[in-house]
Amino acid sequence: DDPRQWHTVFYISSGIYFVTNLVYIIFGSSEVQPWNDPDYMDTPTGTQKQRPSVTERNSISRVRRLSAVSN
Repeated sequence: DDPRQWHTVFYISSGIYFVTNLVYIIFGSSEVQPWNDPDYMDTPTGTQKQRPSVTERNSISRVRRLSAVSN
């Protein structure tokens, strides 16, 4: 009922969000891991499939969007 209690909740939540976000910014990475590939288990050990280039991935996405729209 007391607004000061809600201020406390807000400040604690903000602090948790800030600290966890800071940890992610410092230690996080956007590098795609090889185990994220759906065919990862199908490839022989020690070999990795070549990832499609950005242009190829964009083309694939565009084709998927166009086919979804036409259906």
